[in-house]
Amino acid sequence: MKNTSTTLESQQSESPSSEEKLADERKIFRLSDDVIAMVRELVQLSLLTGTNIVDHLRSVVVEASPEDGRFITLCPEYIEAYNRQVEALSKEAETRMHELQNQLATEAEVLSAGSLVPERKGSN
Repeated sequence: MKNTSTTLESQQSESPSSEEKLADERKIFRLSDDVIAMVRELVQLSLLTGTNIVDHLRSVVVEASPEDGRFITLCPEYIEAYNRQVEALSKEAETRMHELQNQLATEAEVLSAGSLVPERKGSN
């Protein structure tokens, strides 16, 4: 009787791993840290702005990493466009904040000018 476990072990050690097989058939990539960080940032942006995360994720543009072709990394053009978008959102938020502050100050002036509570004349 032949020992089948020894035969299976020798066949497994000789045959390529499933990752090696996949790598031979097609290109396999892993996400680089900058792509993972961008996904996190896009989730935060989506929550802050009330926008759909899917739309943000569809806009991401990646390429094979020049340093290590096994990883995908963000394209420099995408990073520039994203930074411009965030800067524009930041300016818009600052403008809206100033507008609201001015509106609140105006409303406070109107309320104090038309106060319904009579002022007290002299105390005691």
